[in-house]
Amino acid sequence: LAPYDVLRRFSQPVSGGHASDDLPVVMSRLLAEATGAQWAQVWLIVSDRLTLAATWPANTDEDRTPPVPQPDARDATGPGRRALTVLHRGQLLGVLRLQERPDLALTTVEERLFTALAAQAGLMLRIVGVRAELEVRHNELVARTGELTASRDRLIEAQDTERRRLQRDIHDGAQTPLVALAMNLRVAHRAHASSTER
Repeated sequence: LAPYDVLRRFSQPVSGGHASDDLPVVMSRLLAEATGAQWAQVWLIVSDRLTLAATWPANTDEDRTPPVPQPDARDATGPGRRALTVLHRGQLLGVLRLQERPDLALTTVEERLFTALAAQAGLMLRIVGVRAELEVRHNELVARTGELTASRDRLIEAQDTERRRLQRDIHDGAQTPLVALAMNLRVAHRAHASSTER
């Protein structure tokens, strides 16, 4: 593909109706195919941490160590690695990384294409990043809901236990003397009715 075609196809996922889950896969595939890389990755900033979103080819034995982009578009994590940060409106959203093929460095055209793809990826990573953040928040809320439900269940169980204890105490403690007192009162009442002097 010509560089222009690659750039056009790279921006199509946003307008082409791809689910945001698919965007990192589409981006990593186009990046690998356009540059002839051994593999390509899309990393996202999620909860202030770099998180691997996709690798192409998917079954490759890629490095999962987060990239360390250098000013010359190199990646400090290994030889033949390239990494470029992706910004949108000045905010860091992620990193595009690729592994050059052994003994086959990127050409000048491929380097420029890599730079152009990273510059163009901002809006796509914004969409994917927002979805990833929402998913993290959703999972946190689900976990918090579970904790609150368990806490409520423990509180209800503790209240039921205390209610049963009070019922036992009333039955075993206060009820017996009250029944005896009632019986004594009846005896006294009968005695009084039969003999005023008694």
